Amino acid sequence: MATPQRYSLSSGAELVRINVSNYRNPSLHIWTWVGEELFEDTKFQIDYDVAQRHFKGLITDEEFVNAVFEPQEQVNVRQAELLGEAFTLAAGGPAQAHVGTGGGGLSSKLPWGEQKRGNGKR
Repeated sequence: MATPQRYSLSSGAELVRINVSNYRNPSLHIWTWVGEELFEDTKFQIDYDVAQRHFKGLITDEEFVNAVFEPQEQVNVRQAELLGEAFTLAAGGPAQAHVGTGGGGLSSKLPWGEQKRGNGKR
């Protein structure tokens, strides 16, 4: 594929199926898949010109869905969580604190960790 972005959803979900019931008064029904979760959503009264471009084969199914639905509308909450986990793993995992050899904590042997006693002055 010369332009793979034309065949992917902006949400990162997999587009399973679309249905446009009527290209003269178009609405778009989509089904997306992430992990084990299937989601469906419908948008009514979508842009006629965008629907005609899809009908004529000028844009892919994924480009059509991306033009109609915002990324967060292409998935349900659980799918969004799964995608977030997948992106985190792809980036090398979640951020983790590294245990080092320097700094941290107070020691009673250090002068700034002690309290002076005596006449109430510190």
